[in-house]
Amino acid sequence: MNPATNPQAAYQALVTTMRETLDSVMHTAVGHAELAVIAGQLQDITRTLLGRTRPDPWFWSREPPAAVTGTMADPAPAANGWASCNPVAPPLLLEMDDQTIVGTVTLGAAYAGPPGLVHGGTVAALIDHAMGIYLACVGRASMTANLSVDFLAGTPLFRPLTVRAGTREVSGRKTTVWASVQADDVVTARATGLFVMVRR
Repeated sequence: MNPATNPQAAYQALVTTMRETLDSVMHTAVGHAELAVIAGQLQDITRTLLGRTRPDPWFWSREPPAAVTGTMADPAPAANGWASCNPVAPPLLLEMDDQTIVGTVTLGAAYAGPPGLVHGGTVAALIDHAMGIYLACVGRASMTANLSVDFLAGTPLFRPLTVRAGTREVSGRKTTVWASVQADDVVTARATGLFVMVRR
């Protein structure tokens, strides 16, 4: 898709560029005078974006705007919006795989905690997101009631991470979900979450 002619591609290009900008800020060796100029340019861009806004992020709505409609596949067309259209969210997009959900993501310096490793809070966010999307996809859209994460090893930056989630137990409106984060053959985190279905 050509960003110049396709509104969906243009939106995704903007989100990708914002992520690259965030990561580049963590690495830049540009001098302070040039940084001041760049900050001014970014402020101009921000003013342009703020000039035409909607009250809430599109993925909170049941009717996404044309620019992003169709970004995600059914059965949860807007559920991945947090990852696909929020430039500060880890870019983890998930797909159902038999009875589990799985996704792969590589995180850069913007998500750093200890040197060379992903921040533990980001690891927990990946897990919580995977669990929530999984439940949406199996027809049990829920809110997180409790999340317990065991950090088994440092989760590395700049390497592909695989995130998985599935059901452990169902009891009425409650679902206990498991999840894991893996780098190569090493499981770096395991988690259990208790979710409660949203009343409609």
